[in-house]
Parts: sequence; C-alpha cells; structure tokens
Amino acid sequence: MSGRLSDLDQQTLRALKQHGDDHTLARHVIYWLFFPSDEARRAALCEAISNGWRQHSKTLADAPGEDDSWILSVDANHDLTEEVLVERLDTINSIATKHGGDFDGWEAQIAVGERTERPRGLLHRLFKRR
Repeated sequence: MSGRLSDLDQQTLRALKQHGDDHTLARHVIYWLFFPSDEARRAALCEAISNGWRQHSKTLADAPGEDDSWILSVDANHDLTEEVLVERLDTINSIATKHGGDFDGWEAQIAVGERTERPRGLLHRLFKRR
C-alpha cells in the first residue's frame, strides 16, 4: 500500500478538474484488474464485494483475453478526494496482488454540481499495463 496517489492518478485528477470536476462529489468509478486464472479472478471478486465494490458487468467473460489474462471490472460510488481515492486504490491493489493479479486502472465520470457526465475527448481511463 502506497498511501499516496501515483503521478498518473494525480494527472488524471488534474485533467478532470480542468474540465470542471468537483472531486468532493460522489460518482460512479470503475476499476479494472487482470488475473492469471478464472479461479483467482473469482476469489478477488468475492473479496472486492466484501470491501464495498460491485461486479461492474452482469456476467464474467468465460474465456481469457488476448494476453491470456482474465479481466475483472468492479465499481463503486464515491468521491475523488485524495483521501478516499488513496484508500480505494490501496485496497484494490492489495486485493489484486493477494490473488496474483494486476490492477490496470480506473475511470470516472466528470461530476459538476449535482450531475455527472462522460468526458468529451478526455482520456478518462487510466491504463497502467497497456
């Protein structure tokens, strides 16, 4: 656990802010992970759910991706303040590592006032592996 945001996470938060984002507002945040097996992915999903995440897609893919990794996406609703994001990222990274997987990145909608919107032309998914 790092206890701080990576340079890429900070860069993403700055880009969201430049587009009017209010980091204190809760919004839908998706986290992407990759695992070496379906068994590891399912164990990580159970742990993520017990830590407040939801399975992002209704079904899990029944085969690995092009690089033989099993993809898992989980989501949660929360703000993007540094304190909350550090805690969420540390926890999801820990879950991925515990089950032999890799945390790939996160994405979030821009939150302005009481509404959220998809960024237009803004890189909103933070890729760490690709």
